Amino acid sequence: MELMRRYSNPDFTQDLRRLLDSPSARKPRSRRRRKNHRRLNSSEVDRLVESYEQGTLLMDLALTFGIHRTTVMAHLRRRGAEARYGVIERNIEEAKRLYMEGHSLATVGRHFGVDAATVRRALIAAHVAIRPRNGWA
Repeated sequence: MELMRRYSNPDFTQDLRRLLDSPSARKPRSRRRRKNHRRLNSSEVDRLVESYEQGTLLMDLALTFGIHRTTVMAHLRRRGAEARYGVIERNIEEAKRLYMEGHSLATVGRHFGVDAATVRRALIAAHVAIRPRNGWA
């Protein structure tokens, strides 16, 4: 009997009942709002593909059309647009030459229509020493 008194809580049932009867317990829980997905019509997809082929970056297209970058890639793949990834790897000798002539990673990237970070990764993979940024020497 001594043990029961030590571990029992006579007020627990009353507290639980009071909590369950409170107005906040009766309020329905709010549901998380589903995100509305933006669907592009065929003319928008045509504009997306045309912009991509003119050199617009993938992230810029995603922001412009209000869709995710993977959705942009899916539209491009379905329309048979030539992917720009690998463009540096396919033209690594020209990229190396431009970089060794003193052009910046950003300039080489613009030449190929890709981001400077993409050029940097490709040059590192090709064992080209990357110059320190201006002021970072």
